[in-house]
Amino acid sequence: MTFRMEGASSQLSLASTNGTADLSDSTNHLVPQNPYHHQHETSTIFEASRSSSIEDIASITKHTTTEALDPIGVYATNHPAQFFDQQCFLEWKDLKFPSQSENPILKNVSGFAVPGKITAICGPVGSGKSTLLRILSNRGAYKDYSGDIFINSQLAMNRELQTDRDISNKYKSLVSFVSKDYAPSNMSLTVKEILRFAVRFKLPVRSKNPLWTTRDERLSILLNAYGLKNKENSTFNTLSSGEKRRLCIAAQNVLFHRVVLLEYPTDGIEFGESFHLLRQMKTLAEMGVCVVICLHRPSILELELIDYVSILNKGSTIYFGKPKMIQEYFELIGVQLPLNRQNVVASVFELIILHEMSKSRNEREQQMALHYLDLDKESIERRDHLEAEFEKRKRTFYIPQKEHEEAPFRHNKIEDIQTEKYYSNYFASVWILLERIYLVKLRNWKTEFITPFFEKFIVAVFIGLLYFQISPTNMSLRGKIFSFLNLNISITFGLSIKTLISQIPLMTQERNSTSYRIGAFFLAKSIEDIVDFTIYPFIFGIIIYLLVGFSYEAERVFAFILIFAIYNLTCMSFAQTLVAIIPVPSILNFIAPVINLIFLLVSGAYGLTNTQFLGWIGYASYLSYAFKALAINEFHGVLLQIGNSTTVDNNSTVASTEQPSLPAGHYTNGTLFLERAYGLTDPHYMMWVYLGVLIVYFGVCKVIAYFGLRYIYKGMSVKKVLLKIVHDWCGCCFAKRKIN
Repeated sequence: MTFRMEGASSQLSLASTNGTADLSDSTNHLVPQNPYHHQHETSTIFEASRSSSIEDIASITKHTTTEALDPIGVYATNHPAQFFDQQCFLEWKDLKFPSQSENPILKNVSGFAVPGKITAICGPVGSGKSTLLRILSNRGAYKDYSGDIFINSQLAMNRELQTDRDISNKYKSLVSFVSKDYAPSNMSLTVKEILRFAVRFKLPVRSKNPLWTTRDERLSILLNAYGLKNKENSTFNTLSSGEKRRLCIAAQNVLFHRVVLLEYPTDGIEFGESFHLLRQMKTLAEMGVCVVICLHRPSILELELIDYVSILNKGSTIYFGKPKMIQEYFELIGVQLPLNRQNVVASVFELIILHEMSKSRNEREQQMALHYLDLDKESIERRDHLEAEFEKRKRTFYIPQKEHEEAPFRHNKIEDIQTEKYYSNYFASVWILLERIYLVKLRNWKTEFITPFFEKFIVAVFIGLLYFQISPTNMSLRGKIFSFLNLNISITFGLSIKTLISQIPLMTQERNSTSYRIGAFFLAKSIEDIVDFTIYPFIFGIIIYLLVGFSYEAERVFAFILIFAIYNLTCMSFAQTLVAIIPVPSILNFIAPVINLIFLLVSGAYGLTNTQFLGWIGYASYLSYAFKALAINEFHGVLLQIGNSTTVDNNSTVASTEQPSLPAGHYTNGTLFLERAYGLTDPHYMMWVYLGVLIVYFGVCKVIAYFGLRYIYKGMSVKKVLLKIVHDWCGCCFAKRKIN
């Protein structure tokens, strides 16, 4: 029996085999689907799928054995389980990366992953394991490859299909990827909160799709399926290394992905934790998911959980098959493994290492290799061409295994596979991001609120008391206060760079897992910055302003607050622009301070410069516009009267002859001071012009930063970035052109 999903274009056939169950379904029972086990239950469900409703199947599954149907006891609702025609057999064939390179990282690598089983990708350092996994994920910059990726014998992805957004999105909805570097940066959140936010990003509040769960049900499933239920109220930084890895995998697999790619999930964790993690992944696989894992060196116990192993060396496949057949295979090709170990994968690695040592110029290494290896010409020749031996026997050794495993899934059409759509409502994502940001801040209220407040308050009070109530005529000293404000901006500049750099890894991972769009992250980040870089600078600036004794005229006070706030926001946006367009931290850490120092020197806050041919740099400096606006606001049009008879003409550059002599640096005419000290002859309205320039500067930097985060951090070339921008934003005429 088939039924049409509301809002979906495909028909979903209800069937169940091969030991699988939907991790994302909120069903109370996992339907046993191995055709060789629980055959009675399986056939019953097949018959029901042809003649019954969803409720009938759910009713039938209730009468099956609980231990068989629910091995981890995670389900508490009555939706039907995952069905056989929704599973995906993944195959990669003749992958080469980079495609045009004479010395590629991957050289015609092939392999497969089976629903219900774990495939491990192993090999020495530099053999291409991570590269292969990232190509299979269709994420990041690893897209210049040749070869094809198939799902259920149907072409699913290659270099040409990547540019089709619909195909690419469909593929990503089926295949998830958890990087070895992924870790939630919100250490103060609990396990339950981290997963709840992940669920809220990807699932709507309500769904008309009867197979899909609610948010609360999905959260419960994740906590139980990954063995985190008893740690749900523990914060991330209190978890063990294995628990952290399981949490990371759970957070990246909120949606029902048919293929899960894990990059070195056992790295950095203890053996017991490592084995427990692989056991959890085995349970996940038995629910009908393909699990592909990169491992450096699996232990004997871990090999018991692995169904297929792909061994790579220097970018080529030297073995693909079952772990227990490794010894037999190498005997078949006439290569003697060096040591009689129970861990045959370790023996293969030792074979590779010892063979390299046998060709070393170091006599001690040669002697060690000689002790374990046959050094006759024929043996050396075979070890030199392990990849060629594998290719030679591919048709008789690899292909039969692949065809046997693939056969049950060939009729599962990709277009009929139901996927959970990329939810991520834009404004809902912004709200959830802000909620998460400020929850973390509240948890760390001492460092996020109290420390910055007292830091700004103490420094501002100290500067204010140091220059307390400066004489109104001492305009030179009053003007120097703006140089302190510039130095404070330098702190803001460095903080903005550091903050965004720390947030980019999590943003990249969550974007790649389709948690939210870059635009949602950027808008939420901008709102956070506007609050942070407005409140604290206001406290800092207004304390100094009042203690130093600047003008108390309401108009000038308001203008100062406005200019100083925009000043800080522009500084922040410029810093973020540098982070977005310079993705290499070492280069960024060199360039950013240099640019900031140059902008500081040409801002005009330190007086006139003698080298006029470098003055043009001031037009690029946001500090210059901010300083000019602040100086004009404070001094332009100021006339001070000394005694009963002395005044100064506002438009004169020469003081009245009746004016008593003043100490150096003292003025009674603010306009005259601006001209002599800073060379500013601009009329008062230019203050608003400079403020407008700052606002435009802020906006332009924000736009550049957005495009940088969206495109440059995807590893695109400058040419592709420009073409993509034109296509996405300006291009009615480019609407049909696919650019990636």
